[in-house]
Amino acid sequence: MESRKKAVAATAGVSSHHHRSHGGGAAHHHGSSRTHRRKDPPPNSRQILGLMFLLSAVGFVLLLAGVTLTGTTITVLLATPVVIFFSPVWIPLATVAFFAVSALLGAGAFGVAAVSAVSWVYNYFRGRHPYGSDRVQHHVGDYKKALLEGSSA
Repeated sequence: MESRKKAVAATAGVSSHHHRSHGGGAAHHHGSSRTHRRKDPPPNSRQILGLMFLLSAVGFVLLLAGVTLTGTTITVLLATPVVIFFSPVWIPLATVAFFAVSALLGAGAFGVAAVSAVSWVYNYFRGRHPYGSDRVQHHVGDYKKALLEGSSA
């Protein structure tokens, strides 16, 4: 019985070794002369035309990028002396423009806030119950109670 177990174990070892070495692993077929590579069909004319269009489009975009970079560089080189020469005028002008725009935007914002507040008060006194009027009612009641207690004391 013992010899039978050894024979089965030896056969299983050979079988698993055989399976590992010839089981289709990448390591075995890497050095093999037989390859199972599928051959791709040659490209058709539509694919070739598509590739040519793609390459020409990429080339055109690269050309545009080069022209843009060249134009920007030349413009910066030509404009730098003008900017440096006129900077004593531009810096105060930019400062005044900044404050003027800030004042206009601030005035507009305060105007919108004022119109919103007047609209809210108008709707409140007309009894339309604008947003937050319940809290105002609560606080008005507290003020009335405080005023009545203060005047009776």
